[in-house]
Amino acid sequence: MKQQLTKYLASHGPWSRRQAESLIRAGRVTVDDQPAHLGEIIINPHTIIKVDGRPIANQEPAPVYFMVNKPVGYTCTNKQLPHEKNIFELVNYPGRLFVAGRLDKNSHGLVLLTNDGILAAKLTHPRFTHPKIYEVTVRPGITSANFIKLQTFLSQGHKLYDGQSLARAKISRQLASDRLEIILEQGQKRQIRLLLKLAGYEVIDLKRTGLGPLKLGRLPIGAVRSLNTAEIDRLKQLIQDKQ
Repeated sequence: MKQQLTKYLASHGPWSRRQAESLIRAGRVTVDDQPAHLGEIIINPHTIIKVDGRPIANQEPAPVYFMVNKPVGYTCTNKQLPHEKNIFELVNYPGRLFVAGRLDKNSHGLVLLTNDGILAAKLTHPRFTHPKIYEVTVRPGITSANFIKLQTFLSQGHKLYDGQSLARAKISRQLASDRLEIILEQGQKRQIRLLLKLAGYEVIDLKRTGLGPLKLGRLPIGAVRSLNTAEIDRLKQLIQDKQ
């Protein structure tokens, strides 16, 4: 075992590394009953680390994987913002979780929460392209002639942010005159909303129904369930295939 104290605290408790640094600076952390200091390395697996006098469990927490049907109005940030509802409030888990595939406050649908930081990072890093499926309601409605034009426009790629690659989207099918199924393999902020705005459409509703091999199915809005073994295996295989 050889690990920075801040990383150890972040992986064994509900804190981020920055929050762990603040705890150490405030003198709230001890290592074998001695005040901890920034940059300290933990070598002995039997070291007793305490926060506010309470020992931290020295074993790695078991990996957990939660599918959440995020409601509109909830944020997907680890920061607790005043007067904001947070997706982590929906999950009864005491440790720290990572968001794999954020949704903006006004969108809803499938979000993955996990304490498996490596898997979460690979699912969200731009270098790894994983399909994400959305049902999108737009205004005005789309005529058959404009449908082809919109397909072409979204597939061409457009600059949304300086320093980032061209943003693209694929329409897999038209569900109704005003509703599309769209697939993304990128993850730029508000990508679908901004692309459709450039094309002259306003997004009225945006729902994610798929993330890699995961499907939202009939999970009710605001509900949470643990992934089954087969789903976890497919996620890990997806990550492995992309390496």
